[in-house]
Amino acid sequence: MSKDFKVFIVIVSLIILAICCVLWAAVQLRSAVQLGNGYRYYNIDYGGGVFIDCAPKGEKEGRERLQKAAERAEREQVEFKGLPKAGPDVDGYHVYPHIITGHVSKVQDPILTSVEERPLGYFVIDVHNDQIYDGLNKQEWLKKLHSFGIHREPELFRPSIFDRILGRNKP
Repeated sequence: MSKDFKVFIVIVSLIILAICCVLWAAVQLRSAVQLGNGYRYYNIDYGGGVFIDCAPKGEKEGRERLQKAAERAEREQVEFKGLPKAGPDVDGYHVYPHIITGHVSKVQDPILTSVEERPLGYFVIDVHNDQIYDGLNKQEWLKKLHSFGIHREPELFRPSIFDRILGRNKP
C-alpha cells in the first residue's frame, strides 16, 4: 500500500467517526433524560425550551398516580392540574432523591404558553407525592427547600446532553 492510500484511509475513517459522533449527540440531545421516580426532562421541538414532567411506566402506574394526585387536590381543596410539570423553559435544575428543584425563566414560545400557563420563577417537585410548588421567588424557594431538609442553596445545572453522557445530576 502506498503512503497516499494510507493517508486517504485515515482521513475517510476520521470523517466517518465524526459523522457518527454528531449523529449520536443529536439523538442524545432530543431524547428524554430520566431524573428519578418517573420524572424526566426533555427538549421540546419548537421554541427550544426544556420541560420537566412525570412519565409513569405503564398505563396502570399512570392511572394510580393521577388518582392519588386528584384525591390529594380534592382533600386540600386546590385545583387539580394533573401530574407536575415545570417549563417550558427550565434554565437550571438540581435532582435530589426526594425532590427536583430548579428555575423557569422567560418563555420562548408564546403559543405554547397560552395553551399551558406555567409560572416563572423557582419550583420544587416532590417526586414521592407528585406535588409541585412553582412560581416561587428566591426566599420562598429557599424556605421550601429547608422544609425538605436542604439547608444550602443548591447549584442549578443548565440542562445539557452531557448530563446523560456523564451521568451528572442523578438522585
